[in-house]
Amino acid sequence: MIIKAFKFWQKCWAEELNSRSQEEKSSHHGRALSAVWKQTDSYIQPLFDRIKRNVCPEDIMKHLSLIVEYCIDRNYIKVNKIYSDL
Repeated sequence: MIIKAFKFWQKCWAEELNSRSQEEKSSHHGRALSAVWKQTDSYIQPLFDRIKRNVCPEDIMKHLSLIVEYCIDRNYIKVNKIYSDL
């Protein structure tokens, strides 16, 4: 469920970036936003691999599941706290 949630949010973020005008995409700020998405996508892959292989530490899994739960509930203050604790 953790991977599905994060992949869904990645997809939504990508769609949002792709829906921008060409002018906005080609601006300095637009290129920077795209670069952040690409970097995030590549950096999160090892985490997904660890989760799939069931070698992710239990405390990290607990924090990630809480992050997903609180994001679904739109309780972003708790999400921020859990992320800081992680």
